[in-house]
Amino acid sequence: MESDKHIPWKDHAFSMATLYSILTAMVGVLLAVIITDKEINSHWYWPVGLLSLSFIFLIWGVEKLSDALDENDVDKYMTWLLAYNTGVILMFFGFAAYIFLHYHLGSSNLIFFLIIASLASLKWICDDWYLLFKNNRGYAVYKSELMGETKNPVKDVDRLMKCHRWIRKLFHRSDDK
Repeated sequence: MESDKHIPWKDHAFSMATLYSILTAMVGVLLAVIITDKEINSHWYWPVGLLSLSFIFLIWGVEKLSDALDENDVDKYMTWLLAYNTGVILMFFGFAAYIFLHYHLGSSNLIFFLIIASLASLKWICDDWYLLFKNNRGYAVYKSELMGETKNPVKDVDRLMKCHRWIRKLFHRSDDK
């Protein structure tokens, strides 16, 4: 008899697989566009290489997600989140490289596009950093949250949520009085 216990990593796995597949398809379409683009004659290998690696990492991520589900292995799931995160990061950098080369922007603009790609992929960079370097206690807490063993997991308040709260407080102080 199976338990009715809520196990977040398994409960949301099919949504994650769908997301992985959509991102993989987007990268595939982008690769098809880039390969046929006559505007990026030189240095075409940067966006094609980055997006090809992204494609491979995203495919590995979805494949290993299904393996983790079949084997009921949360450790495998957590390990292969690295592949998914890396695939997303490479997608942003590949897209930035393509825009930079397609529009023949000067080399002085390269730093701007690298900063934009870094900011766009910051969430996934931080996730990879966490999965690789978080101390054992923090990693164990995250694993217990994924397994549904923690009743009230700590919510990750990101920068956008902090900004939203700050704006709400700033503009709606008079409503509280």
